Amino acid sequence: MSDEDEITLEGVVTVQDRLIQKFERQIKGLNRQISELEEENETLKQSSKKFEETIGKQKENVEQLNEKIIQISQEIASNVSKINEQELQIKENSEELSSKEKKIGGLEERINYLTKDLEEKKQELKNTVEEKNKSSHELSRISGILDEKREKLSSSETNIENHRAKILSLEESLKEKDVKLKDLKSLNLKNISDSTELNRDLTNLKIKLETANKSIEDLKNQLKAKETLGTALEEKTKETQNLQNTITELKEQVKKYEALYIGTLEGRDKIIEYIKAQLTNTKAKIFITAPSIMDLRDIIEDLSQITKRIQLRIATHINTEINQHVELLNRFKAISDISIRNYPKEDRWCVERDGSEILLAHGGIKPVGVVIEDLEFIKLIRNLIAEPWIGSKAM
Repeated sequence: MSDEDEITLEGVVTVQDRLIQKFERQIKGLNRQISELEEENETLKQSSKKFEETIGKQKENVEQLNEKIIQISQEIASNVSKINEQELQIKENSEELSSKEKKIGGLEERINYLTKDLEEKKQELKNTVEEKNKSSHELSRISGILDEKREKLSSSETNIENHRAKILSLEESLKEKDVKLKDLKSLNLKNISDSTELNRDLTNLKIKLETANKSIEDLKNQLKAKETLGTALEEKTKETQNLQNTITELKEQVKKYEALYIGTLEGRDKIIEYIKAQLTNTKAKIFITAPSIMDLRDIIEDLSQITKRIQLRIATHINTEINQHVELLNRFKAISDISIRNYPKEDRWCVERDGSEILLAHGGIKPVGVVIEDLEFIKLIRNLIAEPWIGSKAM
């Protein structure tokens, strides 16, 4: 073997060593990502535990509120019973008052009758005096009549005195009735006041009950939100576990087939250059995945130059609320034979050209990826390449 051949062999070994060192750095990076994911998973577990404790406290609060509602309901029932008793007492007092008023009305009619009778007697006496003055010759007769009248008058006066005594007695009775009536009215007003106060208490209790019901509804809504958060947390945990499993699988596959890769690409610019080169070399079809549609803005001119016989599919994140995303989407749609879908995860770069060469890189600020031509290895990781297209939505 010549010196020149030895130098060439040493160069090849050196290149292989560099590639191996670079790949080892990549594996270390993947190991760091695995550690970070494991830490994140542990944090999520702790958050889930705290969330369960919070739900337990919320359930205790709901039980306490239920006990308060039962207590308030019992108070309301007691107050309603008291109000019914007060209303019954008021009704009885009103009936008694009505009876007293009827009796007073009867006494007033009796007094009016006696007063009218007295007025008639006075008028009759006046008429008698007038008749005496009219005719002197009838004086004797009138005198007799007068004596008779005097007797009647005396009797009438006696009757009047008796009536006056009765009137005084009735007036005293009326005064007593007035006092009783005032007492009844006072009692009635007191009962009404008590009833009003009870109604006010009942209203306050109803307001407290409505507030308690509202608090329960708010707690239920919070509980639903917590349950939704718990579901999202569980989904995030599952997604993290799936990613961890995927990374573990990738790690094992990379270890098994580390000799099959062509090389590595570091950085977004290198990946864009690789995509442009693959567009030129594509014979039939090419599939591209990028974290965001903004990452593909530099290849639009290259896309417009590819022949119509080439089938191109793109899966990338597109936010229709961002004007730049919408503008780029419209420019892509203007190019024929391009199918583009919305893939929201933003987690990878993928390129598959004619089923014979692939690029697979993680998303992020400084992506690192591998380029592989080995068909058997491509079959093993084809699901990772196809997943963005299957899991995306047509635009």
